[in-house]
Amino acid sequence: MAENGMCSMDETVNKLRGTFKSQKTRPYEWRKAQLQAVLRMIRENEEEFKASAATEMSKPLLEVKMTEISTVEKSVKHALTNLKSWMKPSPVRTEIIHFPTTARIINEPLGVVLVFGAWNFPLNLCLVPLVNALAAGNCVVVKPSELAPKASATLKKVLDKYLDPEAFAVIEGGADVAEELLKRKFDHIFFTGSERVGRIVYEAAAKQLTPVTLELGGKSPAFVDESANFETTARRLLFGKHINSGQICIAADYALVTKGAMQPLRAALLDAYHQFYPKGEASKNETTHLVHQRHTDRLLAMLNEDEKVRGDIVIGGQYDRDCNWIAPTVFYNTKPEARIMQEEIFGPLLPVLPVEDLDDALQFISDRPHPLAAYIFSTNRKTVETFSSRVSTGAVVVNHVILHYSIETLPFGGVGSSGIGRYHGKSGFETFSNRKAFLHKSAASVLDLDIIYPPVTERKVKMLDLLL
Repeated sequence: MAENGMCSMDETVNKLRGTFKSQKTRPYEWRKAQLQAVLRMIRENEEEFKASAATEMSKPLLEVKMTEISTVEKSVKHALTNLKSWMKPSPVRTEIIHFPTTARIINEPLGVVLVFGAWNFPLNLCLVPLVNALAAGNCVVVKPSELAPKASATLKKVLDKYLDPEAFAVIEGGADVAEELLKRKFDHIFFTGSERVGRIVYEAAAKQLTPVTLELGGKSPAFVDESANFETTARRLLFGKHINSGQICIAADYALVTKGAMQPLRAALLDAYHQFYPKGEASKNETTHLVHQRHTDRLLAMLNEDEKVRGDIVIGGQYDRDCNWIAPTVFYNTKPEARIMQEEIFGPLLPVLPVEDLDDALQFISDRPHPLAAYIFSTNRKTVETFSSRVSTGAVVVNHVILHYSIETLPFGGVGSSGIGRYHGKSGFETFSNRKAFLHKSAASVLDLDIIYPPVTERKVKMLDLLL
């Protein structure tokens, strides 16, 4: 990166640091004004946002509206509705030995925070963390993904017009820019992306003892048993591979299906596929394209593996490498050693593996890294409870996929290698806040318990035993 670019970066971060030290971002009215500006920005520039996101990967406009525009609007509205209550100190109880005291938890902003966006949802994954950070009263640097250049340019152009320029900045660029940003001191770093890059961010942050939120991914399983409603199960599993062509960190990566459910689910998947794509197969203008040639080739290597290992193609299988497009595709009887089972798919492919029962599925899942989400399709209450209690994951969703991301009152994040930390709603507000402990003890000496002070006597020990 050029020296003048580094100087500009330093100037930007220092400017934001000065703004934060001035206390400008702490008041409720400032935070409210920034959130209202984000909402106004989305509404007044919706068509430009939709166009930039849609052209990036030939994404259908309905999908852009649902996964980018509406998601951000919902996040802002939720924050505006609840901001006053989030900002209020939370009183906590104290023990009698501390009487008279009052204690509370105060949420204060962290300072200058850095948000790394991601290419798969270039608006949503920049703006929702931004909303959380602004609600908490921080100054924010946003680094959009260079793999979504149109959306990145639109974000910079539009955000600069609406948000307080003394407290906010968009810095565009590639890996070299990200590397330079990570050399600067921030008070929190929020990253969405792959585990590989997440480790780089984590390592860089550790050098400066900067706390992080890492929204990563992994192989999120789905379990289907004989009690499932196969019609809705098939529609929802297929939906998870249709939307954004499965380029979603919480997409069901593979399905474990009890042997008695294999055939009914197969028939339901065929029906669902023809309902989604009435012409008989998906076309290039109906589903989102893949991000670039390298990603396409990686998925095609999975698709074109020997069918004895990969499994039989039940639906889909069509592709156009030149257009970076693959149809939603389901494989049956995939082997655990198949290439598709060795890494997160992040695409429109769904391998289905037969299992004997719930215990067999739970063993399979527990032998692998903790997933970002886990899905179960079952109407058996005991089965659902067992699955929920025994799978360590960022979220368990029953009879649907992906849906939990849209619930602002649920914390979103991973566990282990699928991520660190949570955001959305109040959880996001707290992620970007320092939850400061506050204790106020009366100064009156008459109320001071002398038993805690020297000299130690037998009477004081007995009194302490009674009070504790």
